Amino acid sequence: MSAPAVTVNFVSRRAPLTLAGSVLLLLGVIAATAACLEYRFLEDRRAGLELKLAAATRRHLKESRAISMLGFDLEAASPGHAVLRMDARARHKQLNGVVHGGILAAMADTAGAIAAYTTVAKGTALATIELKINYLEAVPGGRILADARVLRTGRNFVVTECEIFDQKGQLAAKALLTFGAAGGHSLQKNR
Repeated sequence: MSAPAVTVNFVSRRAPLTLAGSVLLLLGVIAATAACLEYRFLEDRRAGLELKLAAATRRHLKESRAISMLGFDLEAASPGHAVLRMDARARHKQLNGVVHGGILAAMADTAGAIAAYTTVAKGTALATIELKINYLEAVPGGRILADARVLRTGRNFVVTECEIFDQKGQLAAKALLTFGAAGGHSLQKNR
């Protein structure tokens, strides 16, 4: 005896379906729904972790007198990524009326370090080993963003890049940075 045929409506097209076929279809719908719910759960969990990471990073930034003096604020932080902002003031400018290159380099260094710290074991101290920056456009002032991403976290070093954008959203500078474990620390996790 064969299973009875069931008709299922798919966008005005009728296709005969056996009971076994309809069970498989239902299982597929259930699996797709479960996958969607799992994805939403993971997205919610990731968003929660990013909020915690950003809050912890803001607390650490407040402890640095240099960061306070320079006026850097955290815009966003997630694993392998950090964005800083700064509202340029007269104190940030050099004699020609544009933001001093050293301020932009410090901003790139700070954003790159935050991104790097998100990829190493908790408690690891990092130090900048190398910073190379290309200045592409003068920055007259306004809100400046530094967007840093980790390119690679290795056994001994973390390499990041940082793009600096002016208030118009134009790329003003690009930096490549290398961080290593500070004295007495290791990038490798304890085994």
